Amino acid sequence: MSVAVYPRLAQLLEDKHLTVAELGRQMEERYGISANAKTLYRLAQAAPVQRADLEIAGAAAAILGVGLDDLFTVEAVSVADEQGTESSVLGLVDSRRMTALVDQQAHRLLTDEEWAELRELVATYGRLLHERRLRERARRRGVSLDRERRETEERLARALDHWQPDEVEARQDALVEQAQAQTQVR
Repeated sequence: MSVAVYPRLAQLLEDKHLTVAELGRQMEERYGISANAKTLYRLAQAAPVQRADLEIAGAAAAILGVGLDDLFTVEAVSVADEQGTESSVLGLVDSRRMTALVDQQAHRLLTDEEWAELRELVATYGRLLHERRLRERARRRGVSLDRERRETEERLARALDHWQPDEVEARQDALVEQAQAQTQVR
């Protein structure tokens, strides 16, 4: 079994329009707890935590007006669930068919129909897995699926925007070098 505990402090702070620093100040003021800033910032990250100071977590929960169960999301996956991931994403029949097509491909060329079927199964698997991971991230972060999808698409668009100019410039540089090489040959 795999168990991960994800803090949700960042989302709760955002919902209450508070900063980590302000939370720390209120903890000191209300409860006399001097929380290490590093500890609070660790609880404000999306990464799983192994240990949490329950006094600090309790004070944060009290200030935010939530329970400890709202401050953390626990994700527990049994060993049996981890082993059956592919078939549970694609479905048993489709998973077996995809496996059979991949095995056939190792022994002979696939027919055009088999290639089309394999491409469709792989595309379906990719879409379903992407949706599952979006749902898991949304649940872990405590946000709606639509919000998680929108934010993921925005991150992808920003990444593509940063990548494309570099690629275009690299292609342009290669064309200039090629043209210079051709003019030197003449």
